Amino acid sequence: MWRADAKAFAAAHGISRDRARMFRLTAEHLAAKMDGGRTIASNIVAACRYCNHGRHALFPGSASDPEAYSFFVLLSVAAGVWGAKGPTVE
Repeated sequence: MWRADAKAFAAAHGISRDRARMFRLTAEHLAAKMDGGRTIASNIVAACRYCNHGRHALFPGSASDPEAYSFFVLLSVAAGVWGAKGPTVE
């Protein structure tokens, strides 16, 4: 994830700046705002833009459960398919 320099992040990972934009640091609401989640410290974690948006894409109209999405990510990494969409997990 990057916060201030997409160009440096892209160079470090050998990807385009357009692709690097998907890995910008965002604030992810564990209980989604669309589901009534509040913007308070206990409800926010750091997530790249890709993960933040991906969690909502699994179940349109409602964000998937944070633990279920975490499990999905871990399975995807273990299967070697998560890195296909972005920088590999190191």
